[in-house]
Amino acid sequence: MDIWPDSYTIKMIDMKTYLLNGLFLLAVCLSSACTEKTLNKKSDGQNDFPTLSAMEIFDNLDASFEAEMPLVDSGGTQIRSAGMGSLPDFYGGGYYDAEGHAVVLVKGDPDAYLDEIRVRTKSNNVIVQRCDYAYNELVALNDSLGIPFEDEALCRELGWTGSGIDSEKNRVMVGLLPLTEKAKRRFKERVCSSGAIEFEEGGVSVLDAARLKQPQASPLHLRPSNR
Repeated sequence: MDIWPDSYTIKMIDMKTYLLNGLFLLAVCLSSACTEKTLNKKSDGQNDFPTLSAMEIFDNLDASFEAEMPLVDSGGTQIRSAGMGSLPDFYGGGYYDAEGHAVVLVKGDPDAYLDEIRVRTKSNNVIVQRCDYAYNELVALNDSLGIPFEDEALCRELGWTGSGIDSEKNRVMVGLLPLTEKAKRRFKERVCSSGAIEFEEGGVSVLDAARLKQPQASPLHLRPSNR
């Protein structure tokens, strides 16, 4: 009796071995995939933030900005100075929308800054939207208008009643009385033609302070509209 297996038997053994190895590799792959999925889920969970009120969101945002402001000496005490340019260049301002939600504006792709804004606000319900101008740019522009605004004769000639930042519109608002195309043209020729300026009739109001959020204040330049 031939004790050596024939070629057919050898092929069957090889096939069984191949199948067993294949099943083993499949099990390893499935186990690895499940483990990776579990780790990703756990990692994502660690980055989850709670749902906060709009006020809490802006408080956290302000605190994150303040923590990055430079320290200056004030009578032997180190305090943080909210100087020009202390806000991130991508930040465009913030406001409360009609439903009372916190909206944060960014100059650029909102998706690119969503994670950072969530970390800064420590919330998962902050709304991030694109804007045209950084808040630092609006502050600089509005501050620059304060110099010519001191010229009462110029203001009277142009009917210029005030200026200030509207965070929701992401613009510096300039009040003119009367508000005409001629008045707008004269203002652009005599004062500033920046695309970040938008005109409105009469004096600039308090800009609906209840729905606007401006972490870095910029003064409102106002004159009585009934001169």
